[in-house]
Amino acid sequence: MSKPAEKLTQRQRAVFDFIRERVQQEGRPPTVREIGSRFSFSSTGSVRTHLRALEKKGYIRKQAAISRGIVLEQAARAAADIQPPIAPITRKGWTTREVPVVGRVAAGPPILAVEDIEEILELDEDILPSRGELFALRVSGDSMVNAGIKNGDLVFVRRQPTAEPGDIVVAIVNGEATVKSYQPEGGTICLKPANENFTPIYVDAKTGDFSIVGKVTGMMRRF
Repeated sequence: MSKPAEKLTQRQRAVFDFIRERVQQEGRPPTVREIGSRFSFSSTGSVRTHLRALEKKGYIRKQAAISRGIVLEQAARAAADIQPPIAPITRKGWTTREVPVVGRVAAGPPILAVEDIEEILELDEDILPSRGELFALRVSGDSMVNAGIKNGDLVFVRRQPTAEPGDIVVAIVNGEATVKSYQPEGGTICLKPANENFTPIYVDAKTGDFSIVGKVTGMMRRF
């Protein structure tokens, strides 16, 4: 059986060994962010640079748009004595939908939402809206606690450029994202928090510094 042809640099070897150890111990590879955290990379782009090098040298294979989409190539898997993953079990009559988690969004002072897929959630279609493009964002901050949205929660967002008064939306203000209640007031838009310790954000609807990314349709909390 052939072996990967090209030698790895010291850092590439460390990244590969980390991936291999996680597959051996947990039966699945780490996410891009987990790799970045392990090696204190400055960005997810640095992680992807190393993954591209590992793929080019024949050690791994990347699966696009799939969380943990790192597959050890046959030679690397055989050398580590790792068995192929077991096919997932599907339940008759149960359909799922994949929802990407695309980064963090503020529920407090706005912070930039980086659309970088962290993972893919596979959820029962019955708990999701029946139409529209969906994604999930991780909330940072406590400005929406009285609406049941806490720091660290995942909110499900249906991508749409408009909303009705009172809808909870993901909005972009001056290039930064936030989760707030949408309250248009004439030519002014109020993005209202659900926490008396936070002040509303007011924007001029005509300035072009405001846009709606989507409407929050649900929330998930992990314990």
